[in-house]
Amino acid sequence: LQHCHFEYGGAFRNEMLRLQDASIRVESCVFQSSRERGLTLLNSQASVIHCQFLNNADYAIVMDVNSFPAFSGNSATNNAEGIGNAIGILGGTLNMDGTWVRDSIPYTILNDVSISEASNLTIAPGVTLQFQNPADDLFVDGTLIAEGTEELPILFTSNEQVKAPNQWGFVWIRDTSPDESTIFKYCHFEFGSSFRDEMLRIQDASPRVEHCLFQASRVRGITLLNSNATVANCQFLNNSNYALVMTPGSFPLVSGNQAAGNA
Repeated sequence: LQHCHFEYGGAFRNEMLRLQDASIRVESCVFQSSRERGLTLLNSQASVIHCQFLNNADYAIVMDVNSFPAFSGNSATNNAEGIGNAIGILGGTLNMDGTWVRDSIPYTILNDVSISEASNLTIAPGVTLQFQNPADDLFVDGTLIAEGTEELPILFTSNEQVKAPNQWGFVWIRDTSPDESTIFKYCHFEFGSSFRDEMLRIQDASPRVEHCLFQASRVRGITLLNSNATVANCQFLNNSNYALVMTPGSFPLVSGNQAAGNA
């Protein structure tokens, strides 16, 4: 599909274009004034390039957790009064390897997402990952590679236009997540820990957390439960509780961290 305009559709449906178990190329198209969203991707590795999503009543795009499309050069304006200017990720369990690539449109988790034990998720540098609801979490039983750069950090935040603590849940690294491959590097966590005590919980696992920023949590930045994680060169700023809390059975490698304005 190239240079196509979709408008005023979505009646009795959730979208104007649905790609299910198909991975076509959608290029230089316009999706506007849908009853709900412009595009839905279900088990799709489609290419969505240089498209515009305008004035739709819901999110610009929605995809399931086992879709890994190639997004590039897309724009979203005035969808769901601004909240919908994003790629919504339906809740569920990720059962394959893939990458959430960077585009000018952020991602928004719509319900809890889990990475299964045998799966690998890579989040590309510069990606913004938002969470729609205060109870939305990301559970990691497999491998999560969130490796940003100093110029292109990865942002974990809420989808609210006015940001404040308590607007999303947390990321939970659990015991089956492999220590040698799960990493957070140049990641920014902000405005989370709703219904939780931290924005990043590491339990019975020992990944690397390096050059990350934890700020404006409802409670604390990190909790370590029976963890020997590496936490190095991180900043903890203006959290409502301690920067980092750990259990007596945790022996992390902690170095070069800074904390200011916490509690």
